[in-house]
Amino acid sequence: MLVITGAAEPVAEIGSRPALVATDLPATTTTRAPVDLGGQTGGATVGALVIDRTTGRTVLADGADGSFHSQSLVKLLIAVDALERGTGTPSQITKMLSASDDGVASALWSQGGGGAIVTRWTRRLGLTGTAPPSEPGRWGQTKITATDVARIYRYLTDEAPPAHRDIVLTALRAAPRVAADGFDQHFGIPSAAAGLGWAVKQGWACCLPTRDLHTTGLVGPDDRYVVVLLTAHPRGVPWNTAAATATRLAENVLAPIRG
Repeated sequence: MLVITGAAEPVAEIGSRPALVATDLPATTTTRAPVDLGGQTGGATVGALVIDRTTGRTVLADGADGSFHSQSLVKLLIAVDALERGTGTPSQITKMLSASDDGVASALWSQGGGGAIVTRWTRRLGLTGTAPPSEPGRWGQTKITATDVARIYRYLTDEAPPAHRDIVLTALRAAPRVAADGFDQHFGIPSAAAGLGWAVKQGWACCLPTRDLHTTGLVGPDDRYVVVLLTAHPRGVPWNTAAATATRLAENVLAPIRG
């Protein structure tokens, strides 16, 4: 089993991002089993979870309750909160989720009361490993687990108002290779799930103290699988290397889906 540790605050290293290359669930009773991720961690700590929404079965789980900083994954909570409270427009939500725009996220975070957003949705969804950041303005330091991220996706697919669901999932399906900050966000699921179809929210930041790359979303026909892969790499690992490792791990995580 992999050991999970805390991750970094949302500080990116502008000059060392991956090169742009031409590559392309309400809660259920599940059966959990540890999985060997094939020794592909490259020194990273990992939390992984795959749930089959059709059967309710946990296909894969490793370190799913380990704690990470959310980085941009908290934008999922910012989005559903803004839509429900009417503090964000569909165009703002789309820009924040698809291009992972931090400016929009910061504005909606403030309008929604900052950490109160996390508190509201932690209570509502029963998120046991999620907590607001200790520094109110640093939304990327929200604490999360793979289990809780999967629960957020299950809310989106099974419980959210259809209009809100459509706005969020349409944005996640349209995530471009180049994010608003110039980062190549097609590491992990977008590269590993070629041919399966995906809707993703990614997260990345460095370096207090680790280099984080998170890849999460819905994969397969009718969004059948919830896939969450959280990774925290030593800060000395270059972005390109960490992204390649996250993609290899995603390939292993998705292997049970491909059969």
